[in-house]
Amino acid sequence: MAAKTLNDYGCEFGRMIKKDMDFLVKKIDSINNRFDETDTNITKLFNHQSSRLPTWATIAIAVMTAIIGGLIGVAFR
Repeated sequence: MAAKTLNDYGCEFGRMIKKDMDFLVKKIDSINNRFDETDTNITKLFNHQSSRLPTWATIAIAVMTAIIGGLIGVAFR
């Protein structure tokens, strides 16, 4: 006769509850893994965005480009 495990003791309802709890724990672990992946991706995106030029520098470059374009347009008129 085989040795009894903890799952062999108790009523059927208790074994069903244990199975359900094990299933839920696995699901919660997979959800936590997804949150960890999402957090990692958000951190990567934030780091990528933070390495951009400041807004004032972008505006200054746009204004200088427009002025130079206007001067070239006037020169070749």
